[in-house]
Amino acid sequence: MASTFHPWLIIFLFLHVSLDYFSASSEPEGSVFRGSFKEFTRRRRQGCQDGTYVHEGKTCCLCAAGQRLVKHCVDKPDDRICEHCEMHVTYNSDPNSQETCLPCTSCSQPHANLEEDSPCTPARNTKCRCKENHFCNSGTETCEICQPCTKCEHGVEKACTPTKDAVCHAKGSVNVIAAVIIPIVLVIAVVAVILYFLRKKRQRRNEQRDQAQPNDNGTAQEMQPLQVVSVEDLERLLPDIAQELGWPVMKDVAIRSGVRDSVIDACVRDNPSSTQEQTLQLLKEYVQMQGRNAPNHLIDTLQRTNRRAMAERIREIIFQSNQDGQNPSA
Repeated sequence: MASTFHPWLIIFLFLHVSLDYFSASSEPEGSVFRGSFKEFTRRRRQGCQDGTYVHEGKTCCLCAAGQRLVKHCVDKPDDRICEHCEMHVTYNSDPNSQETCLPCTSCSQPHANLEEDSPCTPARNTKCRCKENHFCNSGTETCEICQPCTKCEHGVEKACTPTKDAVCHAKGSVNVIAAVIIPIVLVIAVVAVILYFLRKKRQRRNEQRDQAQPNDNGTAQEMQPLQVVSVEDLERLLPDIAQELGWPVMKDVAIRSGVRDSVIDACVRDNPSSTQEQTLQLLKEYVQMQGRNAPNHLIDTLQRTNRRAMAERIREIIFQSNQDGQNPSA
């Protein structure tokens, strides 16, 4: 009996001494741990998602943003009573324990030059912005008064923005620009006028030279009117004249001579695959319209449209025909 009791007695005494030692040596650390664990479990149970505040020694949950406090907590942190702020009238933007909501800012203050950017909500204040053609350089997100943008009399260098005033050109800079541009424009205009008159003078000189060119015998042959050609001889020469003219020139001569568009279109429609036939048909219409004076009228028109070389070749065709008619072969 004594041998059985003795080992158990030793074990009991060892455990008792060990517990006393550890409890005495680690009481502060153990108490902190126990306190932290209790606080953690208490917070989890209470569910204060927006934080807490202390009232008369009691820890209560804060009201969420957009709410105000109506009654503090009594038994539990989350049994406090909160109430929503009035829409478009009051707000609280952060979790709080305030018994009142803040009044919404008005953007319609007299002479503030503001307008509403976004409306007031229970959790957010009204956001204002400057009216058009106004700016605010307060350097903060909110602005109480906006100033009108400067109106530039001499041009805008930088446009007005909601946060910066316009930057205007200096008065002297406009004068400098005008002093540079106006003389340049005047010089260009004078040069253009001079070139125009020089060109006209050169054209007149060329016309005079073309009208008096030496012929094969070395004498001056002026562009005198042709002798009247008989209708039969003229009809015989029309294919050669049409080949010399070509469709673009013949069409231009016809238009200048008053030939109707319907007549010109008919020539194209009647000969869709041959510009030579179109030219010949239009030339016949032209000769019928001008009569026996058609050769002289044709040559005059070509000369007036700076086609003097072509006019001279057609003159040679008609002139050669007259020569052949006056000197028939034996």
